[in-house]
Amino acid sequence: MGGRQNRPEAVLVAALVVWSVFAATTAAGFSFLSFAVLRLLFGSGEGPLPPVAAKTVRAWFPERKLSTAIGAATSANPVAGAIGTPIAIALIAAFYSWRAPFIALGAVGVLLAIGCWVAVRDHPSQHPWSSRAEIEEMAEEDHIAAARFETAGGTAQPSSVREHLFRPIVLLTAISWFGCMWLLYTFLNWFPLYLIQVHGVNLKSLAVANSVPWIAGTLGLLLGGVLVDALCRRFGATPFTPRKWTIVICILLAGVLMPLVGLVTSATAAVLLMAVVTFLGFAPVGLFNTVVASVVPKSAFGGVLGFVLLIGNLAGVIKPGRGRLSAGSLRRMDRGVRARCGDGGGADPRARGVP
Repeated sequence: MGGRQNRPEAVLVAALVVWSVFAATTAAGFSFLSFAVLRLLFGSGEGPLPPVAAKTVRAWFPERKLSTAIGAATSANPVAGAIGTPIAIALIAAFYSWRAPFIALGAVGVLLAIGCWVAVRDHPSQHPWSSRAEIEEMAEEDHIAAARFETAGGTAQPSSVREHLFRPIVLLTAISWFGCMWLLYTFLNWFPLYLIQVHGVNLKSLAVANSVPWIAGTLGLLLGGVLVDALCRRFGATPFTPRKWTIVICILLAGVLMPLVGLVTSATAAVLLMAVVTFLGFAPVGLFNTVVASVVPKSAFGGVLGFVLLIGNLAGVIKPGRGRLSAGSLRRMDRGVRARCGDGGGADPRARGVP
C-alpha cells in the first residue's frame, strides 16, 4: 500500500481507521481464537502506517533534513510507549478492567484519523498552508532526486517496486532492521516481566520503571537523525555513508549490552542499562527509512520500505517472552487489579456478573 501513487494521504487515513476500529474491538475478545483474529485485523491497519508516513515525510523534506524529520516523526512510537504504560495501568485501575485501554486507544485513533484527513497532504504543492518558498524548494528537490536515478544516457532507471526489492543493499537493510527489531521486541515483551518476576517490581512501580527506557529511546531516535544530518553538513558527505555507519555501530553496541541486563543485581541498574540499550536500539530506527530513500527513487520508496519493514517485523514472531493471551489470563489480571485497588481482595469478577 505504501508504494501506491494515488493518495498516500488517503491510505494513511484508511489505515488509521482500520487500526482504531480493531483496537477498540479487541476489548470484546473472549477466547484465544477471538484474540488471534482481532490481533490479525488490528495488525492489518497498523502495517501500512510506517511506510506511508515515511513516504509522506520524504515528500515534504529535502534530503539534507530527511534524517532529522523522519527521526522526529518516528519518535512518536517510543513517546507512546513512555506514556502508554502509566495511562494503561491507570485506566485498568480506574475501570477495574483490562478492556478500558483498548477502547480508549480506538477513540484516540479515530481522532487522529480525522486530524490527518484535515491537515495532511501528499506534497507541499497540494497544501493551502505551504509557502511559495517551500513549494519551490521541494520542486527542486524532486528534480534533483529524479536526476540521481537517471542512467548515463539520461533515461530514468526502473521505478517499479519489484525491480528494487532484491537488490543487495535493500536485502542487507532488511536483515539489519530485523536485528534491530528483535532487540526492541525483546525489550517490549521480556523486560516488564523480568522486572516483576526477578526484581519484584510491583504494578505501580512498573509504570515508572518501564517508561524510563522508552524515554531514552525517544532521545535516541531524535538525536540519531540530528547527528547524521549534522555530519553531512560538517563534512560534506553523502547522506548514505553516515546513515549506514550509525546503524551498524548502534546495533553492535546494543547487542553487546543487551545480555548484561539479565546479569545485574538490582532493578535500578537493570532499568538504567536497558535505557542505554533502547537509546542505541532506537537511534537507527528512523535511519533505516532514510537508507532506503538514498538508494531507490521516490516512486518506489513506499513499497520497497514496506518490504524492508515486513522482514524486520518478522522478529516479532520469534521474540522471547511470548506469552499466550487468553480470557483466563485477562480475568486473572482483572482480579489482580481489584486486589490492588481494594475491591474485595480480588474476588472472582464473575460473581459480580463481570465476564
